[in-house]
Amino acid sequence: MITQIDSENFSIVQAGGRQFILQPGCWYDMNRLQGESKDIIKLQRVLLQKQGNEVVIGQPCINNQMVLGVLLQHFRGKKICVFKYKPKKKYTRKKGYRSALTRVFVKQIFS
Repeated sequence: MITQIDSENFSIVQAGGRQFILQPGCWYDMNRLQGESKDIIKLQRVLLQKQGNEVVIGQPCINNQMVLGVLLQHFRGKKICVFKYKPKKKYTRKKGYRSALTRVFVKQIFS
């Protein structure tokens, strides 16, 4: 999914096995992270950081960089339904899956 970047200040961070483009003042849904609601977390695996006209790219990560966020809530995502079917064989299987997610509010990006 490609998102529109409105700010001149953003970071690309790896968290929960995925990569996110993070901007201060926005919330993001990530795979379940450890911690309780309203805990402050530090995302230290920063892959790229842009502040104004300056861009810093890590190889693979940038040292001494982090993104500060607050855990808002833990919840379960939308249900994904998997249905298998073979015609003329009376074979049907239906399974569902809901992923465990964490909503994180990004407070500040440190350089």
